[in-house]
Amino acid sequence: MAYSPNVSKVEIRQFKDKKFENSAGPTYTLPINPEQLGQLMNIGHDKSQGQGTQGASPKYTGTKAPEVKLEFIFDSTGAIMGNTDDDTPVGTQVQKFLKVAYDMEGAIHKPKYLMLIWGKFYVFHCLLSNVDVQYTLFDQEGTPIRAKISATFIQYKEDELRVREEGKSSPDLTHYRLAGSEDDLPLLTYQVYADKKFYVQVAKANGLTSFRNLASGVQMVFPPIDRPET
Repeated sequence: MAYSPNVSKVEIRQFKDKKFENSAGPTYTLPINPEQLGQLMNIGHDKSQGQGTQGASPKYTGTKAPEVKLEFIFDSTGAIMGNTDDDTPVGTQVQKFLKVAYDMEGAIHKPKYLMLIWGKFYVFHCLLSNVDVQYTLFDQEGTPIRAKISATFIQYKEDELRVREEGKSSPDLTHYRLAGSEDDLPLLTYQVYADKKFYVQVAKANGLTSFRNLASGVQMVFPPIDRPET
């Protein structure tokens, strides 16, 4: 395997909280950089179709959380330049990795929140999705001296941050607006849904009897609206 000792190695930082503020332990560094890093991004569609029809019109159901797949090895043969853990038994190396990425964190009663960092190239907030450990080389006593790891991590983004970054203005979300002295309900409804015809539903949601001359400073609730897909 070609390897440059000057290349930054992958770090895995472990956290107890979903905002990635409270450390759950020291940073773990892979002793040998991954053979590859793969990214998987999926867009969900409902592909169902009616009986007796030919073809379908897939409907968007959501963009799935990105996944990252790392493939790397643990080795104790001494044959790989730059290996920072070649004097540690492979079984011990595997357990060190699993303790960080796989084992349950007692304080939160589930595996830890993780941050993958690879130099200036990559930072990924995530949870471990699955890991496959294959022992591929053994010494004369049957002790493993090389293991290949395939680990998949799924992105984790705290809800408040996710909503803020998405910046959605969509009829399937609840919105809030403060009414101004010159606002009327059809106008505010148009600003939220790009269609003022839903103002009757908004009025019912807010217990209003008048659609005009809204009280200034009153917070209006604009609920999710079901409307036919265009």
